[in-house]
Amino acid sequence: MSQGYAIELYFDPALENQVLKAWNVLARRQISTQLIEIESRPHITLYSSAYVEPTKLESVLRTFASKQEPLAMTFSTVGSPPGDNNVLFLSPTPSHSLLQFHSQLCDALKREGVEISEEYRPESWIPCCAVAQEVPKARMGEAFCLLRDLKLPVNGYAVDIGIRVCLLLKQDQFKGEALFFTVKQFHLFLSLVPVHVLSLKQNSPNFGSFMFFDVMPYSCLKV
Repeated sequence: MSQGYAIELYFDPALENQVLKAWNVLARRQISTQLIEIESRPHITLYSSAYVEPTKLESVLRTFASKQEPLAMTFSTVGSPPGDNNVLFLSPTPSHSLLQFHSQLCDALKREGVEISEEYRPESWIPCCAVAQEVPKARMGEAFCLLRDLKLPVNGYAVDIGIRVCLLLKQDQFKGEALFFTVKQFHLFLSLVPVHVLSLKQNSPNFGSFMFFDVMPYSCLKV
């Protein structure tokens, strides 16, 4: 099984905690626990590919992050993409600053010769943060009601950008196309490994340099 790479946007502790509350609520009702089981971290995927050199991504992010500031973020709606995988996500308000942030990242990647697939191009990209995967079809309505009780909107900031190594789930041996398990605009990965993270905080000692973090196990989730 080979691997690909994703660029992801992470949130400040207060906003991240709001997303983790949603994960916990659904887990306690035994509706969905997959994101907890794979030790994920709440995020928005900015880019993903099975065909990219990680050194190029690192070079782009070092330069890109040094020019950015914390990005205001408001999760305002609950959604689910078409398909049979029954994914639920929180969708941020598509503010000018968020769309510009993503567009500038894409421009920086293209200048380094990194190809961007259609779903992550600025004109097609749909920002979202997963809160549940593989929800039983009969419980989708219940899950929506529970998420509605989160009293959206919730506000905060995106403060970190990182590269995540992702396991490749399927490969078309005839066409030579590497495919991630994908639901429309949202990529779902089976496994997480420690992530290279670049801080967007100007006053952070980690600003402009890589650091590692450990993903949070379920027993330590904040409530």
